[in-house]
Amino acid sequence: MDVIHAKAITAALFGIPGAFALLAPAAARRVAKVFPDNAVAGRILSAAALLWAAALIYYTPLDFLAKFRVAITVFLIVAVPLSWAWTPTLLAARSLGGLWCLIPAPVLVAVRFAPGSGRLVTVSLMYVMAVAGMFSTFSPYLLRDALFKFSDSSNTMARVIGLLLLVAGTAAAAA
Repeated sequence: MDVIHAKAITAALFGIPGAFALLAPAAARRVAKVFPDNAVAGRILSAAALLWAAALIYYTPLDFLAKFRVAITVFLIVAVPLSWAWTPTLLAARSLGGLWCLIPAPVLVAVRFAPGSGRLVTVSLMYVMAVAGMFSTFSPYLLRDALFKFSDSSNTMARVIGLLLLVAGTAAAAA
């Protein structure tokens, strides 16, 4: 991945939800209300997160895990349906947090040596995403509570939050 793609991914991850909240605040608030406990979204996001983690472990040269690489990969693939059965509550919120932990890594690698200080916008947003992912993975009720507060807010507040996200995405693309 190069710097242009990294900035485009950052802009999309912040800008698309921001544009949705800005342009359709009532719909964004309805989605925020049902998302944390949505079984379909949870299954799709958990499969994506666990399979991505399995691929990272399999393809990353980690010498101390070399003899366990295949076993860990098989375990993570088997863990997908087990996570659906054993942790159905807030699975979507937890899985989104897992993806938020995984997404910043390739973006940060791509912008690591980019010239200029504009890359710091992307780096800052990716660190915010990683920290939010850690909180969402280990305490998914925090994301649920934040989304419920968003869903209970007014359309004006939803638009303001959407505008902030859109500005963050635009800043990442422009920097």
